[in-house]
Amino acid sequence: MAVDFDASQFDVTLSLQAVRVPKAEVSELSSALRARSALFDRPRLRAVLPDEASPDEARLVLLHEHAGEGTRESLRKRPPSR
Repeated sequence: MAVDFDASQFDVTLSLQAVRVPKAEVSELSSALRARSALFDRPRLRAVLPDEASPDEARLVLLHEHAGEGTRESLRKRPPSR
């Protein structure tokens, strides 16, 4: 008995926002976003990706699907780390 299996029926497309962060600040920002449940969190998917525009200097930190305007504004106001 042969079963037709169409894997494309399980494809999911997500529209996410990301923050470009210097490599040195990724851990700090990820922890802060995780504490506020604003960090992208899905099983088997990464929340931090290399930035193709500057792979040696920055990373893209993905925000949760429901992260709103308040999250973006608080990130803009965050003082630079030293």
